[in-house]
Amino acid sequence: MHRNLKCLVVGALCLGLIGSAFAQTLRVTQYGVVQNPAGANVQAEYTQGTPPWCPPERVRWLQRVHITNPDGTTKNNVPGFPSGDFIDPQPNGPGGPWDNQPWYDVTYNSAADRNTDTNRQNGAGRFMNDSPRGWFGTWGPLCFTACTAVVCIDPATNTASFMGGFSWGFCVDGAGVVSQIAPSALANNAATMGKFNTALAAGPATFRAWSVGVGDPNCQLTFSAVPEPGTMAVLGLALIAFARRRRSKSQ
Repeated sequence: MHRNLKCLVVGALCLGLIGSAFAQTLRVTQYGVVQNPAGANVQAEYTQGTPPWCPPERVRWLQRVHITNPDGTTKNNVPGFPSGDFIDPQPNGPGGPWDNQPWYDVTYNSAADRNTDTNRQNGAGRFMNDSPRGWFGTWGPLCFTACTAVVCIDPATNTASFMGGFSWGFCVDGAGVVSQIAPSALANNAATMGKFNTALAAGPATFRAWSVGVGDPNCQLTFSAVPEPGTMAVLGLALIAFARRRRSKSQ
């Protein structure tokens, strides 16, 4: 009986360890399109398990954007955005200047800071926000597709390990009508890493110093979908008001 009890205890501990490895969530908390000016708003956050597999001070948000024509071909005539495939934000892109690190800048340590757009963490922090709209009207119709990732960095080697991520975006047709690209989880594989690394390689020298690798599959953040449409209708009004107050990093 003592042996059986010991086995049960060991089994419970093993399950606890396995659970902590998977107890990590990457969640889109608000997402919707805006018709005027055409664009979208997105907010997301991540939660690591206990203990976290990546030290919080080494976690960063990384975002790659691809701009295409309606037929899916790359749109490369938008000033400031090389070949329609870039790390957002570019240091000298429209709305800049931004810093010389590849991390997505509009991030925060708390939801309260995100709601008031205060104490930005320049890529660190659990919360992010993006409001790409307004700068592309001259070059439409187009589609804006973002891959937003959470990575664990190693400053000593300029490498980042993929923790989890999601794709999202919007399209603007010839009549200026905006449609949503539904958010979905990014795969933890070489193809996804290739998208980030291609965009990093096309950026400034400080961006090219970094590379992203496949992450530990046992520690990948689990993607959680956006709220139901009914909830989004209520959240969208507050989000649009918030977006008008803040300076968009993608304008």
